Amino acid sequence: MLDRLISSRWLVSCLTLASLLVFGRVSVAQQGSPFQLTYKGELVADKGDPVSTRKKFTLTVTATPVADGGTMVFWVVDEDGLTQLPWPYQFGSVLLAKGETTAPVIGGDRTNIEQPAFAYEVEEKVNAVAVILPLLAGASAPAAEATWEQAGLNYRVGDLENFAGRPARSVLGFNRLGIKRTLFLAPGKNYLAGLTETVFLGMGEEHQLVLQIAKHEPLTADQASRTVLVYQALLAIREDVLEGKRKTEVDWKDEQLKVLRTELEGFIDAAAKTPLMALVARIEDDLKNQKGRSGGVALLRKRAMGQPVAETGFRLLRGSGYSDEQVAEGVTVLHFWEYQDKPLQDPYGQVGYLDFLYRKYGKQGLKVFGIVADSRLEDEALKNRTLLSARKFTSFMKVSYPVLVDHEAYLRKKLGDPRAAGAKLPLFIVLDKQGKIIEYHAGFYDIDRDRGLEQLDRVVKEALGIDE
Repeated sequence: MLDRLISSRWLVSCLTLASLLVFGRVSVAQQGSPFQLTYKGELVADKGDPVSTRKKFTLTVTATPVADGGTMVFWVVDEDGLTQLPWPYQFGSVLLAKGETTAPVIGGDRTNIEQPAFAYEVEEKVNAVAVILPLLAGASAPAAEATWEQAGLNYRVGDLENFAGRPARSVLGFNRLGIKRTLFLAPGKNYLAGLTETVFLGMGEEHQLVLQIAKHEPLTADQASRTVLVYQALLAIREDVLEGKRKTEVDWKDEQLKVLRTELEGFIDAAAKTPLMALVARIEDDLKNQKGRSGGVALLRKRAMGQPVAETGFRLLRGSGYSDEQVAEGVTVLHFWEYQDKPLQDPYGQVGYLDFLYRKYGKQGLKVFGIVADSRLEDEALKNRTLLSARKFTSFMKVSYPVLVDHEAYLRKKLGDPRAAGAKLPLFIVLDKQGKIIEYHAGFYDIDRDRGLEQLDRVVKEALGIDE
């Protein structure tokens, strides 16, 4: 039912848009023609190695006039390097309404999935870095010496100057601390020749963002309609499988993957010769990897089910006195995770929800053990720092259940580490009253407002023999 619903929504979306493009071509021609802008961008840390801290990306913008006089703008970011945002957050669309001049600069919100952004890693944390749309709102370029205030910055249109060997009119965006952003307008146009911007990441480390136009090209009606149809189809699919703000990673559920595989069939051909060609190829690769990852985790789960947990080599993070006999009898939850104090990223391995579950069923006999399963434990030079980090984290979270350390790499060597299958921690293991594994769940659980980790709650209650 869900597949058919989404498929029909996608078809209606495409047919509606196709009708607008076909029947609106006369008005579009009167108001202007569609065009495409391609920008090269890079972000570099002010201090540190200028090579290792450099992140490059390409931003492609497709602008299509619409019947009411506004402009529909679609964008896609193609990132260099291994650190990238998940593909659903690498494209989007923005409607520039006719005559909209009170807020000429669009973008700058790293959480808004309809505004451009790219990924940049600082201190082992992946950040979404926002880029403003290089197309100002309004039908024409702002006049010389024009000023306005927007999103905490004061803007002032300056003189013509040289930017990357081309004449451009500067627009300074500044606050009481100085110049934050400088835009360079193509003469007589409302799109940018480029920009420079100061970006603060990590512990206030200063970075410089530079964006420079590489190509401006008009599009035929057929080119525009082909590109826009693919954008609209991808946007419709994204709307049905994801919601909320932009994130730096996505933990796909099986139902979401099923929808994606069904709806994205044939997109490679549809996206050919459009700016979305590289993105669609990446989506296809990601779905193949997800399928292999899902199969690998399923095999690990199959092998683990019904097995005991023994000869682990676990030790308490604080104190002593642990033995495997403590999990041999009685319903027990084992939570394998990388208990790091930095960077702290929500949902913290769902530790808080697990602590709630422990306090909820502890009197009925539930035991819970957190297990530090950081791969750095196998590096003698990093082990002590890793343990200190875990202690800081458990103190910060006020964890009430005991936390163990996987000193002998039991997860990797014996139990079955989901990371070896390309998945991620946390890993939740549930043992029944006989000490046998009855639940092997890699990744985050869905969260219920009343029950917290509802699926885990249900497994625990059944194992404890608690009736509804």
